[in-house]
Amino acid sequence: MHQNLLSLKNIQICQNKFDNEHISKNMVINGFDLSKNKYEIGQWVDVKDTIDQWLEAQITQIRGSLAYVHYNGWGNRWDEWIEFSSPRIAPFKTYTVQSPNSIFLSPYPTVVPDANVESQKRNIDTFYYMEKSVEFMAEVTKCIELMSKLRISSKS
Repeated sequence: MHQNLLSLKNIQICQNKFDNEHISKNMVINGFDLSKNKYEIGQWVDVKDTIDQWLEAQITQIRGSLAYVHYNGWGNRWDEWIEFSSPRIAPFKTYTVQSPNSIFLSPYPTVVPDANVESQKRNIDTFYYMEKSVEFMAEVTKCIELMSKLRISSKS
């Protein structure tokens, strides 16, 4: 649940403000700018390695807007620093394939995470995660309603 909440939080960070004039003029809604990504230590991500293959990775360190990633199942010698805004890093399961046997079909690494990440302080209260998920869904609902209104007004 914690990993999913981190992904939802990232989606919120990347949300663009809607410019009614731009939308009406160009008939395009750019809802998200993924170059605004922010990551946390311990977060699972998809990373394109140096031979253009998307792999599951875990963030082990952060320095400013750089993430130090460890590729699951690979030795530490392959770990590397990647800029948050790089097109080589993406939210977990954006490019990697979900296993049909994953627990309750919740995004989970295909390869067991093996990064030496210091345990992060997390809230283990299930109601906390439910509350945060509901808050996020309320924000998404507002965005969908706004996009629908903009779409209708742009047709007029």
